[in-house]
Amino acid sequence: MAQHDYVIANGSGSAVRSDLNNALSAIVSLNSGTSEPTDTFAYMLWADTTAGVLKIRNAANNAWITLRELDGTLTIEGGSASTPGLYFAGDANTGIYSPGADQLAVSTGGTGRFFVDASGNVGIGTSSPGYALDVASSVAQVGAFADAFIQYKSTAGNWHVGASSSNAYTFYSGTYGTGTERLRIDSSGNVGIGTSSPEAPLEVVGSTDGDQLRVKQSGHYYRIGREGSGGHLEFYGSQSGYNGYIFSGANGERLRIDSSGNVIINGQGDLRFNDSDNSNWVALQAPATVASNVTWSLPAADGSGDQVLKTDGSGALGWATPLAQGSIITAATAVASTSGTSIDFTGIPSWVKRITVMFDGVSTDGASAYLVQIGDSGGIETTGYVSTGNTLNNAGGTAGNSSTAGFLINNGSATYLLSGIMTIVLLGSNTWVSSHTARVLTTNVQVGAGTKTLSDTLTQVRITTANGTDTFDAGNINIMYEG
Repeated sequence: MAQHDYVIANGSGSAVRSDLNNALSAIVSLNSGTSEPTDTFAYMLWADTTAGVLKIRNAANNAWITLRELDGTLTIEGGSASTPGLYFAGDANTGIYSPGADQLAVSTGGTGRFFVDASGNVGIGTSSPGYALDVASSVAQVGAFADAFIQYKSTAGNWHVGASSSNAYTFYSGTYGTGTERLRIDSSGNVGIGTSSPEAPLEVVGSTDGDQLRVKQSGHYYRIGREGSGGHLEFYGSQSGYNGYIFSGANGERLRIDSSGNVIINGQGDLRFNDSDNSNWVALQAPATVASNVTWSLPAADGSGDQVLKTDGSGALGWATPLAQGSIITAATAVASTSGTSIDFTGIPSWVKRITVMFDGVSTDGASAYLVQIGDSGGIETTGYVSTGNTLNNAGGTAGNSSTAGFLINNGSATYLLSGIMTIVLLGSNTWVSSHTARVLTTNVQVGAGTKTLSDTLTQVRITTANGTDTFDAGNINIMYEG
């Protein structure tokens, strides 16, 4: 180790030679010593044997810059992003630096770009990487080739992902070049699973019949796929006792196929059958209110010509030959004539040709005659009748009355009980004729007849009294009608 002030003093020949030898010794030993030279110069080298490093004096000759270790190890300053410890000539803000202990970074243009932390995590665009590779950028490009992929390797196997020459983003299992494609997003945005040429936003191709797509929860699943033998679309539920399939939307559930295979249309929806060009349809629809569940079982075979479906009252439908026109008799529901001043029967079909009014022990609280009135969609008509009613007794006596307000049946006393029938028959052109026979006492019989032309088709019948104020207080009244 030698140091020198690099000033050769005057002296004898041997003294000058010794001083020169000391200066040369200092030069060849890089001014080595345990402490810095007493006399220093700009850009002077010093082998600091205490620190074990080689240093150079700065240009201002006021500090030392460490160059490297004396054992050959290269040591540079930690630096910063703007002044990296190792940089390139003419580009002092681009290079390598250390932002902290056990950290390495690369800067360009005075900004940190690439970072390796103490755990070995690599960050691009982030100085605090949280993963083995952490890229913080809105766009990260890998490669600029026809096929550009990133391969991921684990102890269980390899995957590689990237862009292919067909402008598609693809996922492969296995090593690049020999792996199997599992998923593809093509240039149109179509996603293909099991196919490299998807033709829809999502296309799934599987090798197992009826099992191309599964929806799974809590160990149970539904699968959807193409049933191979018949080419049908198959829906399958794996859970024992599953509840079927529900089709719903913003307005709630519209249709359900339950676990028994029953098809349920909610909200009084139609079951529609379109014609050949789908321009019109016919439909079946449930009524607005159903008192109890009803199931109709269809007949096992077709019927013969002109037969109609009928029910046995227990839900079994069968074929039957209808009665000839004019022989269909329909009874209305009997009404107790124990209150009110009139009793109406409405909703009579337009095809009716004959109406029978039946009286059973009917009475009122007065003696006013009974009137049977008819009406159409405009209401009950109370004028235009030509009607006569007579009372016959066993002594040969008679008494009679007439009315233009209705078909008249004589009464005579609040104690009389009327039992019998009045028949009203369509003559034609909305003209109806009537006749009646009834008893009121063991010795008295009521008979009579009349006619009335309505404004329109008959739809209703009313039973009331001539004065309109006597109140019914006993008996029952009903009607039957036929076509």
